[in-house]
Amino acid sequence: MVTSQKLHFYTFKHADVTRTRVTDSNLGYVWDRVITYLKDLNSFVVFDGIKITKPGLFTFANLWHTQKILNSGKHWYESRFLNVGDIPGRWPNPGKWTLLTYFPEPDRKREGVEFVYNWSFAKDLDFAMYRAVTDSMKAGDRLCFTTVLIPFKHGPHPEVKIKPISYLKSDNYPNGVGVKIVFPKKTILVTARMNLEMEYLPYQTRPRYTYKRGRIGYFWKDAAHRSHRMDTDARWAYAEISNDKINFAFVEATKLLVDQKEIFSSFENSFYTFVSDGKLIHPAREKWECWEDTVKIK
Repeated sequence: MVTSQKLHFYTFKHADVTRTRVTDSNLGYVWDRVITYLKDLNSFVVFDGIKITKPGLFTFANLWHTQKILNSGKHWYESRFLNVGDIPGRWPNPGKWTLLTYFPEPDRKREGVEFVYNWSFAKDLDFAMYRAVTDSMKAGDRLCFTTVLIPFKHGPHPEVKIKPISYLKSDNYPNGVGVKIVFPKKTILVTARMNLEMEYLPYQTRPRYTYKRGRIGYFWKDAAHRSHRMDTDARWAYAEISNDKINFAFVEATKLLVDQKEIFSSFENSFYTFVSDGKLIHPAREKWECWEDTVKIK
């Protein structure tokens, strides 16, 4: 049995984000896709996280279809669709807009381009740019694919558009993944926690999660090669960091820290507990469903 569901969709000032899930109980995996649209850059960051629920030998591939590849290089492809639709409603794709597909992950996944036969009457040639993994896996194993998509008008040297973009390191991969975009005067971070269950406590209490269990640290260097880190239990986060301010947004978090400075923290409240430790009430922090703000920094 295969089911699909929308987990969330949020729109913020600088970014939109959606998370969807496909569950295949027969083959034994759960596939989450987190798509972030960066409004200021007209670009997309896509995280595909997979959790194995049954042991076995698996091949997972992240496919991006196109009709013509114009240019390619190390981990990037410039492509476009020549036609949209099928006979009799087949229309040429006008203009000079193309799509830059970039795979920023440094790990050793298989990568390439394969011909995909198009069964339509139009007989257009279709190709699939892909990254793939084949491995023997056990229940609970996880893997992730990261893709950046940049629409732009065709021109020389498309590879310069991906120069500021790279993979964002975390202290808990593949549970936490991210992309960083480093400009001379600011850095943009997009992160996603692919393991949504890691925050849960193993015993009955309220709330059932803690910041400590859900926290993931992300690390990067700015244009001046200064080291930084961001810590958060957010299921998704966006941060635009410059010398004097931080624009940020998140989905489901209790805290967000940048360079050990608390940028956001939810209020601490008192909760009834179901744990037999002699305490009826204990302090804890509730998650905020979503939030965005600008914080001045020195």
